[in-house]
Amino acid sequence: EKGERLNSMMDGTVTEVGYSDDLGNYVVIKLDGSSTGVDNGASIKYGHCDTINVEVGQSVVAGEKVATVGNTGKYSTGPHVHIAYDGDGDGNYCSNTAADNPMNILYPGY
Repeated sequence: EKGERLNSMMDGTVTEVGYSDDLGNYVVIKLDGSSTGVDNGASIKYGHCDTINVEVGQSVVAGEKVATVGNTGKYSTGPHVHIAYDGDGDGNYCSNTAADNPMNILYPGY
């Protein structure tokens, strides 16, 4: 539902807060390699947020509120969260590389 709490999935640092037509209000969190085992600039992007509750440079821990669910962006058709994973730190969240498969952090050794 719109306005529901959106928590950070992992420890990290907020590197970007912004708006795009595709994702509406979004936040990017670069993952903390010491807590995730991922130490190559990997990040998670949360899109279509209603409100953003963090700012660039802020450290966050898993479970911390970072935003609320929304319906922002030119193409959004209802309240939801778009989550994208950049596993190799190249800034591309949609590549077909194995590194960008979120199964790598959800199920290590996948």
